[in-house]
Amino acid sequence: MFEDKDYLAILEEMMNETRNDVDKSEGSLLWESLAAAANEFEVVYKDLEETINNAFITTADREHLIKHADTYNLVPYSATYAVVQADFVCDEGVEIEIGSRFTYNQIFYTVIEKISNVKYNLRCEQAGTIGNRTFGQLLPVFSLQGFRSANITALLIPGEEVEETETFRQRVIQSIAGEAFGGNALDYIEEVNAIAGVGDCKIIRCPRGEGSVDVIIIDSNFGVASEELVEQVQNALRPLDVTEPPEIDNCGTGIVPIGHDTIVKSAKGVDLKINFQLDFEPEFSYRDVKDEVEKQFKAYCTDLIKTWGDTNNYQESIEKNYNERFISIQINKLGSILFDIPGIHDYVQGSISINGSKEDLDLKFDEIPIFKEAINE
Repeated sequence: MFEDKDYLAILEEMMNETRNDVDKSEGSLLWESLAAAANEFEVVYKDLEETINNAFITTADREHLIKHADTYNLVPYSATYAVVQADFVCDEGVEIEIGSRFTYNQIFYTVIEKISNVKYNLRCEQAGTIGNRTFGQLLPVFSLQGFRSANITALLIPGEEVEETETFRQRVIQSIAGEAFGGNALDYIEEVNAIAGVGDCKIIRCPRGEGSVDVIIIDSNFGVASEELVEQVQNALRPLDVTEPPEIDNCGTGIVPIGHDTIVKSAKGVDLKINFQLDFEPEFSYRDVKDEVEKQFKAYCTDLIKTWGDTNNYQESIEKNYNERFISIQINKLGSILFDIPGIHDYVQGSISINGSKEDLDLKFDEIPIFKEAINE
């Protein structure tokens, strides 16, 4: 905004406004006076630009963005704590007490729930993604009589970091533009995404007739949500009887409005096996590029999943039926990824297939891609 108002430009402008019969040379009394003033004016312009930027949600820094958002009762999501499941081996008759503490690689976990004599759920004591372990040997902080070993076997609810500034900014802008209220789609999106462990959601309106709502979620690692996370979201929105199919219970005790038949589900993971034939640069083989190929394919899947939900596609969710909102795995995109990897000269045209098919793979509205294998034939 005031990029041209730097020290030299301001000094030159002031010099041009003075009479030519006055000594303007560097070091003169006039030059010394105006140089000091120009330096101060540069600071004023920078402060003025910062003030103007902080007056608007789109350009405010984090501190002032939070102040703007507070007007609309919005705050950044706090960091959350991961919950993992571990298998324990103990002497016969020995149980692990709730509250017992364990550590893995200087990360501490507390036992919060007994699932069986050999399975327990533990919450990480440190907030954020640091506790998102799916494996690892746990050691007791204090000696436990009869304890033999314990290993993390599953990540039930991923921990999340404090919400990033730009993510929060977009949420504020979307909330203001969409006016979340009374159980509309945007209200569901905001309430569901605020629950710890949820990465995104898709709101399906009237799947079982008027008043019904399906909420499909993924976890904050952009993967299939665990049963525990689904249950947590369901209980927050609308507690259900444990029946099949579920029937509404405790009507009005959750977040959603009375009368909403709301059922929470996880997105389904579709495993991807990608085959191709490659031509390599001299002295390269598939062994040299395999790790990078798998890394790039995984990143492609993650990028697609980030666009799967309604958070970043709210307008599209209004305009399109849920069956029209799906992820498509593009053959051409896979070819472009392979072509850009150092060591690969090219791929054989027509050789790329996804799960045995040489066509693009269109997933269903409630499915997300899970990369499993890349094979050079």
